[in-house]
Amino acid sequence: MVVSAVLLAFVRRLPLAQMSHGFSMSSSSLRITRSTSRRLRVFAVRQIAASFVLLAGAGMPLKTLLALQVAHTGFDTRQVLALNVPVISCERMP
Repeated sequence: MVVSAVLLAFVRRLPLAQMSHGFSMSSSSLRITRSTSRRLRVFAVRQIAASFVLLAGAGMPLKTLLALQVAHTGFDTRQVLALNVPVISCERMP
């Protein structure tokens, strides 16, 4: 998750409204130049690629956990007794 945050931090932002070669919302028409259009396409492709990488990264642990659930370990676990034992902190003991 940290790696994806660092990677997405380097993705360029959309052009600002104040830039002369970006969007111009002051007039009634929307002005998109060739360089702006190309930048928007590159931005969209980067975002889609990052989404696929994040989805694949999230799917792999899920797939691993599902595979571990059905894996045969060689032990007969049908008659195993499991207990939850509370952990006592040693900080308060004299």
